[in-house]
Amino acid sequence: MRLVKLKSWLRIILIRIYVFVPRNVDIKDITQRREKDIKKPSIKKLDSLWSNLIRVRAGSMCEYDGCGKKDRLNSHHIFSRSNRATRWDSDNGICLCVSHHVFGNFSAHKAPLEFAEWMKEKRGDEWFERLRKKASSIVKNQDLKEIREGLKEELKTYESSI
Repeated sequence: MRLVKLKSWLRIILIRIYVFVPRNVDIKDITQRREKDIKKPSIKKLDSLWSNLIRVRAGSMCEYDGCGKKDRLNSHHIFSRSNRATRWDSDNGICLCVSHHVFGNFSAHKAPLEFAEWMKEKRGDEWFERLRKKASSIVKNQDLKEIREGLKEELKTYESSI
């Protein structure tokens, strides 16, 4: 095979595959695994879809009692988004203005204990305990396509009710 006439990026890829792939590994297996990775929905897209769902559910306004601002809104995770069990769960989100999310004295990030107590009052102790138990569970190998479809369906139900 002559590498001279190939485009430079393709030549680099072929050299890397030839040099770094062990001789006993079938290249078809590697390309099939890469194709599966490419087909997975992007986590960023799921985050964006979740965020849009939280905003639409809230009527595009801050959900903090008495606020109602409609600009500079953030979708806040009640339990950290690093937790995969609740990351894309709509029960784990609330729409807040920037002040109630980050910058105000009683914001979700500056006063998390007070904020958690307010959430319990707003949505109930049963809701909070159910979400807390789900957040403490360990989740492996989530079907991201299934999550995406569930979020899209839920978003459609809220958009159709507007």
